[in-house]
Amino acid sequence: MEAVALWFAEATAPAIATAAVDTTGVIEAGSIAAGAPVATAPSLFTASNLSMASSAFSAISSLQQAGAQADYYRLQGSQAELQGRQNALNYNRQAFQLLERQQRLASTVRARAVAGGVDPLSGSPMTVEQANAYRAGNEIQILNENAQLAQSGGLAISQAFNAAATSSEQFGLMSAVTKGLLGAATYQTTKLPPGVKVS
Repeated sequence: MEAVALWFAEATAPAIATAAVDTTGVIEAGSIAAGAPVATAPSLFTASNLSMASSAFSAISSLQQAGAQADYYRLQGSQAELQGRQNALNYNRQAFQLLERQQRLASTVRARAVAGGVDPLSGSPMTVEQANAYRAGNEIQILNENAQLAQSGGLAISQAFNAAATSSEQFGLMSAVTKGLLGAATYQTTKLPPGVKVS
């Protein structure tokens, strides 16, 4: 932004320095007569200067807008990553609850077997316990995989948003440079050549 302001100041300095006395007329009895010098003040509000200022403000606005858009994308990326972690924690919690339930079921099967006078570590009680443990193990494995997928998915979405933020910043910079160059070209075509006076 400072570079744009500095360039704008350098571009308008010659117009201010070349303002001089206009010798086109003098006021006599309510009219302008030729021949007498009249002092004119330099004007910063020429079409070329206003066009340049407009281009500078537009370029600065493009940079600020791109920065705000990039911040928004980064925030969305952080939220996606946190959401992925939250989902992974939920799957891990479900897996832990499933493991607890399987252990309660196994202890119930053992208690019934012992109460019935049967060895809980052999025969039908052991078969029932093994079948329950096998099913619970499969479900826990699925929940753990889902947790990993949720965390990886959140990270992937976060990376996509961060890439969009970088692209937004680059686009904003290129847009600002383009507007600055167009402003400079417009300034060069609309400024008055040295020695030409506005009457």
